[in-house]
Amino acid sequence: MAKPLIVLIITFFLLPLQAAQFEEGKHYKTMEGKALAPQAELVEFFSYSCPHCYHAEPLVQDLKKHLSKDVAFQQVPVGFFKPIFELTRIGAIVVETLGKKDELHSKIFERIHGKGGSHFRSEEELKAFFAENGISEEEYKRAFASEKAQALHKKYRQETHSSQISGVPSFIVRNKYLVIHNSVKDGKELAELIQYLAFKDNQQDKK
Repeated sequence: MAKPLIVLIITFFLLPLQAAQFEEGKHYKTMEGKALAPQAELVEFFSYSCPHCYHAEPLVQDLKKHLSKDVAFQQVPVGFFKPIFELTRIGAIVVETLGKKDELHSKIFERIHGKGGSHFRSEEELKAFFAENGISEEEYKRAFASEKAQALHKKYRQETHSSQISGVPSFIVRNKYLVIHNSVKDGKELAELIQYLAFKDNQQDKK
């Protein structure tokens, strides 16, 4: 039996069980006026400058271990027009442009929130951090000025604006469901909640 068909069969039988487990208002909220995204996706809006995002990071890493490959996962750095948030949003875009996210994601969080850490107060401090991690100022400037980085700037601003979120971290499934992430005990349960939200509308369409 083909693997995608097996996944669909498992999802078909699991959804009714998950529906009994998860409640609107307790585990998630339906966002008013938002169109359902056509594909199964999870977007985490976050900022390296946000202490709540730092403390949620172990949950996110645990989630990634359990999240179905049928659900696309994207992290969107926000700026909220706050100077320290805007600096790390730039940092996040440079990291992604250079393909260094796996290497530097945790390091940026620790640089700010770890023992003895502090916020980046200027772009010079941000450049110095990158230099300490093997990325020269020239590489930084080239990445920041690239078409890919500028496209990410525009994309992330638009997604943040249209998301209707007022704080981070915020987890949104299929552009419609806002996850109440502190309603679950671990990444496995969060993955189950996201799986339920990602496919529940498909199930209802079949009724």
